[in-house]
This record gives sequence, C-alpha cells and structure tokens, in this order.
Amino acid sequence: MTIDMYYTTGSPPCILVSMVASALDVPLNLKLVDVIAGEQYNPEFLKLNPQHVVPTIVDGDLVMWESRAISRYLVNRYGKGSSLYPEDPKTRARVDQLLDFDVGVLYLRFADYFYPPILYGAKTDPALLKKLQEALQLFNVLLEGRKFAAASDLTLADLALVATVSTIEISDIDLNPYPNIQRWYKLVKSTAKDYEEINGNGVKIFKEIFDNLKAKINFKPVSLTADSEMPIDLYYTDGSAPCRLVLLVAAALDVHLNLMPVDLRAGEQFTPEFLKLNPQHTVPTIVDGEFSLWESRAISRYLVNQYGKGSSLYPEDPKARALVDQRLDFDLGVLYPRFANYFYPTLFGGTKADEAQHKKLEEALVFLNTFLADQTYAAGPQLTLADLSLVATVSTIDVAGISLEQYPNVVKWYDLVKSTAKNYEKANGKGVKIFKNLVDQLKAKTEL
Repeated sequence: MTIDMYYTTGSPPCILVSMVASALDVPLNLKLVDVIAGEQYNPEFLKLNPQHVVPTIVDGDLVMWESRAISRYLVNRYGKGSSLYPEDPKTRARVDQLLDFDVGVLYLRFADYFYPPILYGAKTDPALLKKLQEALQLFNVLLEGRKFAAASDLTLADLALVATVSTIEISDIDLNPYPNIQRWYKLVKSTAKDYEEINGNGVKIFKEIFDNLKAKINFKPVSLTADSEMPIDLYYTDGSAPCRLVLLVAAALDVHLNLMPVDLRAGEQFTPEFLKLNPQHTVPTIVDGEFSLWESRAISRYLVNQYGKGSSLYPEDPKARALVDQRLDFDLGVLYPRFANYFYPTLFGGTKADEAQHKKLEEALVFLNTFLADQTYAAGPQLTLADLSLVATVSTIDVAGISLEQYPNVVKWYDLVKSTAKNYEKANGKGVKIFKNLVDQLKAKTEL
C-alpha cells in the first residue's frame, strides 16, 4: 500500500496530512507541486483535481483533496479504532467541530490577514488582524480545562490546529496573550509522532519563504457524557443556511428538534446563558442532554453517527465517506465563504459590490459544476450530507439573485435534491423564503 500525495513544502494543510499518515504508519509517495510556478494548473494535475489545490492524494482509484477530509479518510480506511478519530459519536463530534473551527475560522482568518500582503503586496488590514485575534481568543477559551483540544488523547483536531497555530506563530503573531494555547501547543509538539521531522521542518521552510517575501515587499505586521434522549435543543436563526442544513439532516433522520430562536440582530447570541453554551456565539448550536455542539457540518455528522447508524447520508465505507467529507469541506471552506465574502458586505454593510469577489464565487460554482459532471448526487449515487450542505448554500445563492443558468450540472442536481430531500420545503424552502425577504428589504436600501 502506497498512497501518492501531491504537496507543497511548508503548506500547513499538507503538513497535517503528513502528520496523520505518520501517526498511522501509512507510507506516502510524495509528489512535489510547485504552486508558485503554477504546476497545479498542468493538464495532468487538473485531470486529477479540477480545484487545483494541494494536498491531493491518490489511493488506487480514489482521488481526494481537502486536507481534513483526507485525514478522516486515512483514519477510517487505515486506522480503525485509532484514538485520532474516536468512534464514540459525541467525542467524534467534538473532533469534527474543531476541525471545522480550524478550516472555517482560525486558518481562514489567518489566511485572510496574512496571505494578501505576503503574496500580492496588499496593505496589512488591522480589522483582519483583530478577527484573527478573536479566533485565537476563542480557541484559548475552548481549551480551558482541557488536556487536548477535543478529547483526553491526541486527535485529528490537535494535528490540524497545531499545523495552523505553528504557522501563525512563525508569522510574527504573538501567542503570549493565550496561555491555554501555549500550554496545549507545547504538549502537542511533545506527543505528536515525528512532529519535528514533519511539522517542525515544514514550519521552518514556511518561515524561510515568509522571510524572503517579507523582505521583498517590506511587510509590516499590524499591532493590535452519558448518551442523552431526544428532543435536542437547536438554537437557530430563521434564514441561516447553516441552520437550514441541520434542519434538513434532522428531517432526513426523523430526529425531533426543539427549536430555540436566537435574534442575532438583538444580540441574543452574546447573552451569558448562550455564551456558556457556545463561547463562539454562533448558530446553529445544539444541546443534546449535557452535550453542546456548534459548527453545522459537525452537528450533521454527529446526528448521523448518534441517531442514524447505517444511514446512506454519511456512508460507513471509508472511500464513500471521504468523498462526502471532501464536498462538505468544499462547501465550508470555498463555496459558502466566497458567497458570503461577495454578498454580505454589500447587503449588511452597504459597501459597493466587489467584482473580484464575484469572480471568486463564479469560480467556486464552476468547480461545483465540474464535480457534478456525470454524477447523480454530489458525492455519489445517493443523497448524502454533502448534498444537504451544498443545497443550503446553493439555494441561498439562488435567492440572492445570482444566476445559476451557466452551471447546467448544478441546476440539474439542485432540482433533484429539492425533489428528493425529505421535508425539503419545510426544512429549507421556508428558511430560504425568509432569507429572500430579508435580501429584498435590504436591497432596497443599498446599491446591490
């Protein structure tokens, strides 16, 4: 067994996959991709991965990208019973929650702040640094009273987060204000297998690249329990795409949810009671007995693992599950944030629509259209969590007035999911209409 991994030196996502493979004693056949030289756009690589990102693995007939999806796959396929990705639904859900926090919050905010100045010479943005600091403070709070990030042992969450935190550290961002992170960081460095060889060396390479680019552009950093019984409480907001995803999953599994509306505009997410449940103050958040969880895709996985054993929504076959994970990560890390980055500043902030952000959204829709070529559903022949997550996003894009006509595979798939997802109109259609009403009201006040 040898798995090909296409990678770039110093890349935190590539480092994550290398650390997971090392922990599982899975050999990787490393294939360097020079992204600065544009090798990711070679026809051979695009044939493997139309999204042209690293890391990408090839394991026999399976081609995978999205580092956290790859990591889950490696454990599911080659590390059954490993504590890296525990089989207990609640513990696994915490791992998923923190993996999603890493890809959708911590790493994303670091990238938003750091990469535009380093790669394109843009001016550093104090507002983006503040967002990154808020994410670090959230992580610091999440680590309070915990040995590792998600469980009593090292998990995939720790490996993903340490790849991000180590990159943040060598990028001249001070970690001193976050004592829990520092304590955890030291522990992970001393316990992760081959840490120095894999992540330590990778970080040094990243730092060399960083220092070289920094000198060229005169970079100036900115200063600044037991299983519970249903029903499950869902703290949600009408119209929210992530909340609609959880409603769709619960409907598919016949899981009853006790709906608890949260008025974000009135700031109810900042009340002490809600912050005690979720210090990240986001919706959706579920409370299942004494167990609270946020991040919609982590919640979705948990609901299937806990209440839908054997469901085709999240297949148990490692390769089939890996494809679902890949599409979930694509939605979380690419499609939904590109829509949000284009649409929300104008809708809620009254800024002028940014054509560059619009092009990025169009590119993501092209990726999705490509993924759906010759596919019935997003991750195979059956409806899965990937479809429910993506349809919550695509339906939001649709009612925001963004045309889908140039993406025929997306349109065909969208019609199919609307007709086959259980209780679609109640779980998603109703919320989409609420979102559309909000859009129409705010559009009248802006130049969107």
